Amino acid sequence: MRLFFLLPLLIAVPSPLFASDSTDGYKKMDSCINNEKHYLAKKENSNSKKWGTYTCPLDADCWNKDGGIWMYKGVSYDDANSDYEFRCGN
Repeated sequence: MRLFFLLPLLIAVPSPLFASDSTDGYKKMDSCINNEKHYLAKKENSNSKKWGTYTCPLDADCWNKDGGIWMYKGVSYDDANSDYEFRCGN
């Protein structure tokens, strides 16, 4: 019965509650290091125009493991590249 009351809340949420920070489906296009590791990534589908920026701690190999976080995901190249350049200090 309690689940019935939560259903409208779950439907109204614009993004998944349990979204993964997995890098599955994305490939690294560029990277830089300053206080953290930053990656510019593109959706692997060659026709896709979805890009993102992924950040993780210096002491972690988080691209293939958990530990990093998407700062932007599923955005245009211009948005992702602007964020990437900002994070890299370019």
